[in-house]
Amino acid sequence: MKEIKKIYKDDSKIKFKQMKKSEKELRSLNDEIRLDKDNLAKEGIAINTLVTDGETNKVIIGIYPLTEEAKKKLLTKFNSDEVEIVEDNGEFEEARTSKYRPLQGGLNIDNIESGKGYCTHGFSANSSSWYYGITAGHCGSANDRFNQGGSYYGKGYISKNSGNVDAVAITYGQSSYSSNDNYAATDFSSWQDESEEYVVQSVCMNGSYSGVRCGEITSTYYSIRNHYDMPAADYYSQGGGSTKAYTQIENFVNSFNLSPVTW
Repeated sequence: MKEIKKIYKDDSKIKFKQMKKSEKELRSLNDEIRLDKDNLAKEGIAINTLVTDGETNKVIIGIYPLTEEAKKKLLTKFNSDEVEIVEDNGEFEEARTSKYRPLQGGLNIDNIESGKGYCTHGFSANSSSWYYGITAGHCGSANDRFNQGGSYYGKGYISKNSGNVDAVAITYGQSSYSSNDNYAATDFSSWQDESEEYVVQSVCMNGSYSGVRCGEITSTYYSIRNHYDMPAADYYSQGGGSTKAYTQIENFVNSFNLSPVTW
């Protein structure tokens, strides 16, 4: 702790938290539970999701249905101080496919051109008087048209799916579609520079299929296929949610020359 404090001039901003389990130990427990899923299913316990959560220092077990009997069995089988039992059917929330104007982070969007209907509206961004909706670059290209809630809302303007950026900026049909709203999560109020990210920092995603998932940053310089210099986290995701690697917002800003809407 003393060595860490020496690095910073103002150590009042540093808070230490003693964890009972290391990240390695939690991942080992996650694997143990995952490998026991078939046996648990025979007992009538259907595990749909497993999340190694850095904030609570526990493995969160998502089951459906959540009954007191199932919960008791799991807490008896695994250390109650190391797991948390929640209800999760593993499916995306139907409400995320409903029409919203202005748009919100975490909503399901459809690429009209490719037929891809499993992508997520991330956030709004602007440059001068022009407003855009941002999604993952692998969800479309410039000039692709997009629907949300079964209704057209914009056309691809800039797309990049290489290096340290995986994003598409979709020009809104109307500026009123823009907002800092974030479905079922805290609204956007600021963004973090790349230099401020660090391994084991808590991070959350909001996917149209995965919902809100949280975990910890496992790497700040991750390479996968044609991407590099990307942060990666250990949250669970599926379908329209981003994979473990994601675009750091500062790299998006520098590449697209757009500012995230935080008001």
